[in-house]
Amino acid sequence: MSICKILVINNEELASDLKNKLPQINSEITSIINISMFVKNNRPDIIILDSILTIDEGKKICKLIKTNFDTNSIQILKCYEKEYDIRTNFELGSDCYCKLPKGCFPNNIQEIIRWLILRKNEEDKRRIYYNYATYQYMEKTVQYDKDYPDSKLGFDNIEATLFLSDIVNYTKLVNNPKYSHIRIVDMLNNYFEMMTKIIFSYGGIIDKYIGDGILAYFQTSSKNKKEQKDNAIACLNMSFQMIKTLDVFTKNYKELGYIDKDYQFRIRIGINTDNIIKGHFGALTNISETIFGPGVNLVSRLEQSAEDNSIYIGENTFPLIKDTFKTLHIKPKSIYKRRKGEGKHFFKGFDKGVDVYKVIKKI
Repeated sequence: MSICKILVINNEELASDLKNKLPQINSEITSIINISMFVKNNRPDIIILDSILTIDEGKKICKLIKTNFDTNSIQILKCYEKEYDIRTNFELGSDCYCKLPKGCFPNNIQEIIRWLILRKNEEDKRRIYYNYATYQYMEKTVQYDKDYPDSKLGFDNIEATLFLSDIVNYTKLVNNPKYSHIRIVDMLNNYFEMMTKIIFSYGGIIDKYIGDGILAYFQTSSKNKKEQKDNAIACLNMSFQMIKTLDVFTKNYKELGYIDKDYQFRIRIGINTDNIIKGHFGALTNISETIFGPGVNLVSRLEQSAEDNSIYIGENTFPLIKDTFKTLHIKPKSIYKRRKGEGKHFFKGFDKGVDVYKVIKKI
């Protein structure tokens, strides 16, 4: 957890008590009298309004915080002495309240601070997920973490339909001295922008961009067969849309003179449905959420085996889409990939053979 900045208004004694009694919470706790300049220059995560503040003073501070776009996500805890203050608490604009008689440290304030920090972490998660996921997935993930708080640490096992695409002969294009690196970067960024919009429109989640490749997935929230099937079908519909869009993309850059008239953007796509691991990995200074596991490795092998502008799927995905799409069972071309005449692909790193299918079109 990152450091949570807690600001106590008009009560240095309370700030001192919080420091002593909440050592397990990674936080910076300060107390000030004048809030305006401090909030602007030292944006806190939580503000505690002491009970000695009048209702008018509380309203003024809450209005200052909650009506400003840059500070409206700050959580406000209002302490009170009298019972009637409870009824007016949320009218002030605060997020939570706690009874705090003068000279006392209430037992429940620790839990309230934890709750406010959880709220702060939810907002952080929303900002992070917005970078690579749809709004619907972002809200679903935040809700999942509220229902299952243990999932915030380490990793989760999830069921997902995985997608990996790669531009055919992109390295050759980059190494061609005829094309400037500025133009290459411009094309790649526009390609990612176009494909990302398509992925989001079908409900996909982007894990990462790998060179010119895109790794994405459709997460199933439970062992729901219908949802698994819907996700697999959505992933295939998305893939065909991406391939179709490449014609327009190529035409636009030919007209701009960025590429030769005989060049055509093409991609390979691999799709696999499997149980994978999702979690936050990396060093403390550079951490990100990602997915990994044998299922991710297999989708990479499927993509590498695919023909230009084609979609190869694994045997776990096949039963989910076989009634919706026409497919062709692909036999291994190399004798070294065939064993016992099963027609299965034995990819590097896998002891068990895999049936591979090429998706032709929608039925």
